[in-house]
Amino acid sequence: MLAVGDGVNIPLKNSLERLFLDMDINIEAVHRIVDYIDPDSEGEFEDGAINQPLRHLTQLLDIEYITPEVFFSRGEGEEKELGLVDLLTLHSNGRVNVNTAPRKVIMALFNKTEGELGAFDDYRELNVIKDVEELVPLGMINAREVAPIVGYRSDFFRIISVAKSERIKKTVECLVVRGSRQIEVIERRQF
Repeated sequence: MLAVGDGVNIPLKNSLERLFLDMDINIEAVHRIVDYIDPDSEGEFEDGAINQPLRHLTQLLDIEYITPEVFFSRGEGEEKELGLVDLLTLHSNGRVNVNTAPRKVIMALFNKTEGELGAFDDYRELNVIKDVEELVPLGMINAREVAPIVGYRSDFFRIISVAKSERIKKTVECLVVRGSRQIEVIERRQF
């Protein structure tokens, strides 16, 4: 939750700014997003603001500096370049699951470069991280600072199923939430 009451979630804002810098997106876009979704009608970028939480991630395309080129992913397989649609979500408990988050998100969260993630990647591949104290020895020295937005499990999952034949390819993507007794489909799209 980037906009919290009348304020801003500073660790999340800082992480989002680092992510945008890494993706060559003007970080002014973060300030525009805050004004776009915060509940008040005050601020430098209020023109066209909805002053409520986003309902769909595609609403980010209404923000200056967020173009289809940075929003959507490009390429496939090993060559796939992730877009904001792959890195951000509206469906969460407000925390970043460090066990499943994409590397770019981890880099932004902990202010690391790609080359500095080796020990973290190795550890995460073999272990389930359960608390902030596991992160500091892995080089995540700001782990306690960002602890309010760090999570260790998820209740929301994206499931992608691809079926191919010689002439056709169909993909179904579902966003599901795990409840205490059942799984509920929140979104479903087919392409």
